[in-house]
Amino acid sequence: MSDAPGCGRSADRCVLAIDKLSVSAGPLAITADVSLSIAAGEMVGLVGESGCGKSVTAQSIMRLLPEPQIRIAAGRIMFGGSDLTRASAREMRAIRGRGIGMIFQEPMSSLNPVFTCGDQIAEPLVIHQNLGHAAARRRAIELLELVGITEPDRAVDRYPHQLSGGQRQRVMIAAAIACGPQLLIADEPTTALDVTVQAQVLGLINRLRSELRLACLLITHDLSVVAEFCDRVYVMYAGRIVEQGPVRSLFASPRHRYTRALLDTIPARNPPGARLPAIPGMVPGPGARGDGCAFADRCSAPLTRCGTDLPKLTAAGEARDVACWNPVP
Repeated sequence: MSDAPGCGRSADRCVLAIDKLSVSAGPLAITADVSLSIAAGEMVGLVGESGCGKSVTAQSIMRLLPEPQIRIAAGRIMFGGSDLTRASAREMRAIRGRGIGMIFQEPMSSLNPVFTCGDQIAEPLVIHQNLGHAAARRRAIELLELVGITEPDRAVDRYPHQLSGGQRQRVMIAAAIACGPQLLIADEPTTALDVTVQAQVLGLINRLRSELRLACLLITHDLSVVAEFCDRVYVMYAGRIVEQGPVRSLFASPRHRYTRALLDTIPARNPPGARLPAIPGMVPGPGARGDGCAFADRCSAPLTRCGTDLPKLTAAGEARDVACWNPVP
């Protein structure tokens, strides 16, 4: 597989390499020229406000877009030596679960309420690994124990509504890793959970990433989560990647003014008790982005050309890239 920016700087080859991916709804571009990469054992964050295109990117990888209304218009998604944008429906069914696992935002809408948790974990084992039902059930119990469910031999026969939110999310994780995927996509995996349970679930994903050497894509709007768990981060705004780099250097010296504005909203970066700063305005929709930088109207220091010329993602230091005409010094 060819290496995209990022993986080429790692000792490991890419598990996933997205190259100039564009997704459209009719004539409107939802995402444009998105490139990102993830190596084995690496956790990469994809951050931005709601409406920036993060979940659409995840759905594109899994080929879960509601085609033809929303479709991949251009680009490649390289996984396991194959371009997923060209994969048939049958090929994608084989890849989902076996090659790529996904944890969705809300487990109550993702888990089937009429099947037990054990049945939902066992299903991919029966389909992809040809296990018998008894063997799949035993493996489901082992997976429930692995993700920290107490009394897994009882939980395997419980229905989703009989579990807490944190337990349901652990069941989702167990199902996602059941067949030993190379890549795990976590799309806002702690949105509906309280702070304590959020930390437990994210810690679990991080532990599994390390133990199983998974490549992980963590989609979130919470930069404090990225700071704690991710190796690299891509910042997305209005369907485009506007900055990317190693978490430590990007957080220490953000170059794009959107990245800096996001970082300024983190409570830990503000004095105790201080009112948190907010970014004025809203993320423009696909039909309202204009020809220049989509962040120009909300930027603290726009130039005249920002409203008319689209900045390209260019090198901004070692392993760093930014798309900005007036980057932070």
